[in-house]
Amino acid sequence: MTNQAPVRQTKFVVFDEASMDEERMAAVLVTKDGEGRLRAYVKDVPGRNAPDPEVVGMLVQAVELANF
Repeated sequence: MTNQAPVRQTKFVVFDEASMDEERMAAVLVTKDGEGRLRAYVKDVPGRNAPDPEVVGMLVQAVELANF
């Protein structure tokens, strides 16, 4: 685990590396609450299918394994 100070949430996240020329399909944000529980927020795009909840769950698990 890193000793970095936690980054508190704003209502938006900027993906600096994402090209403005590409079409957004979905965005996933993983957060951790004060009790250490991880949570995923999925922002889908009208007219596009949202990511499979099981795949999002695997992403959350990967974040947990990488950081704890």
